[in-house]
Amino acid sequence: MNRPAARPESVDLLVSLAEILRTEPADVLPSRIPGVLARYSGGFAAYFRLHADGAVAQEWWHPVNEALTEPLAAPFRETILEAVAGDNPVHHAPEAKDGTNHLWVCILRDGERNAGALCIAVPEAAWSGDPRDLAVLRAAAEILQGHLNLTRRLAQARAEREQQDRYFKTLDQQLRILDRERQKFVAVTNQNDMATFSVDELLEVRWTNRSTAERLCGDDNPGRWIGKPLQEAWDRLGLIGPVAGSHTCPVARALRGNEVIHQEFQLTVAGEPRTLYLTALPVTAPDGRADEALVMIQDLSNLESLRRSESRYRLLFERSLDAMLMVDPHTWRILLSNPEASRLLGWENQTMRGVAMQRLHDTDDWEAAREDYGRILEGGQAVTAERVLKSTQGETIIVNMSGMRFDLDGSPVALFEFQDVTEKRRLETELRHSQKMEAIGRLAGGVAHDFNNLLAVIQGQSEMLINKLDDHEDKLSRTAQSVRKAAVRGSLLTKQLLAFSRKDVHKAEIVDVRDVVADIEAMVCTL
Repeated sequence: MNRPAARPESVDLLVSLAEILRTEPADVLPSRIPGVLARYSGGFAAYFRLHADGAVAQEWWHPVNEALTEPLAAPFRETILEAVAGDNPVHHAPEAKDGTNHLWVCILRDGERNAGALCIAVPEAAWSGDPRDLAVLRAAAEILQGHLNLTRRLAQARAEREQQDRYFKTLDQQLRILDRERQKFVAVTNQNDMATFSVDELLEVRWTNRSTAERLCGDDNPGRWIGKPLQEAWDRLGLIGPVAGSHTCPVARALRGNEVIHQEFQLTVAGEPRTLYLTALPVTAPDGRADEALVMIQDLSNLESLRRSESRYRLLFERSLDAMLMVDPHTWRILLSNPEASRLLGWENQTMRGVAMQRLHDTDDWEAAREDYGRILEGGQAVTAERVLKSTQGETIIVNMSGMRFDLDGSPVALFEFQDVTEKRRLETELRHSQKMEAIGRLAGGVAHDFNNLLAVIQGQSEMLINKLDDHEDKLSRTAQSVRKAAVRGSLLTKQLLAFSRKDVHKAEIVDVRDVVADIEAMVCTL
């Protein structure tokens, strides 16, 4: 049986619908579809955008005549709900619900969701009932449904593409970050002197840094040792004791127990004792299993020597009998003090850190001291001078100050040493006074010697005078005797002065005070 040909209007409908779907944007498309359907059917057409439950969210009509379309709105909504409830995408209602129009409804789905509805109302008088018209409407609905599905898939594909782009962008950023961190790690490990290498589960070397290559291969090519067994590395490094893979091997223990292992080894290299400190760090796979270990070996021998040297210098600093201060050249404040400085200046119960150097001096001495400090702290000169310090108790302390500036860990510092010479200066003062007294004694001895010569003459002449006088010249004789006694006494005094100047031993004698007074009285009365 020959199939009846389609009407030209049917072809125009499908062509127009395809053109609209191709050219119109998505936001304009719902308003254009009703016009195409209305021109073909000769009645009213509408496109409803639906919620998931079939309720109308938005609607477009053609022709746009509210007075004519308002009576059709309620029948259309009822028919849409019946089609949604009966899970019947194409719903044909031959009996017009308003009694005058023939209704045709097609539900459009977006996947499993009700997205829209095509609705046509044709007056009963104009309804032909031709099955071909229904087929054309079905074809139009299928085109719209296909477009809707394609649009949804394109949107999904676009969203997936955007999501993948975000994933790839994030992945690229993470890879760049990882590569940057890898470069940092390689730079750090290659520049330090710590032997660092990785070992896999088979206890074979997978990666080494330059320091390891220098120790293992004698050059700075890390690639030459890759793939070698760990035991060869132990033998080359001289780690006698741990057999690779045994229960005493720190790397095997780290892999088996998935824990960090630390171990110290004592070696003898060229007759000198060496100390190596090994750390085995497990590297876990995504499943949490340790499939690789990072081994770091550090030679602590130089550190031990440095620690002993630092301990010796600290001991010298803290046990020094002289006060020592470390001062910041920029602020002129104390950074560090030894116990003797705290004791000397009276700071035993409090720290001297941060104390300004000016607080250690009297106002009168500070100007001269500041000049010396400036030559050391700012000029970098080595200066030695005698200064006067003041303790917290107000005591005056005379010190020999010496200072110099140097760099400590890249920062300038100044070291001052103060030797307490207060007692020494006191003894020197007493010595000078004693020397003065000795000089005076020597001078007195010289004068006494001359006086002794004069007194000897006086004593001799007085004795000669006494011998020549007669007994009847009693008064004159007594005078001469008084002169002789005074000369004898003066001679004794000069002898004492001479003995003092020569530092002779003095011999004390008992004298009769009455005789001494009587002699003096007789001499005075004569005068």
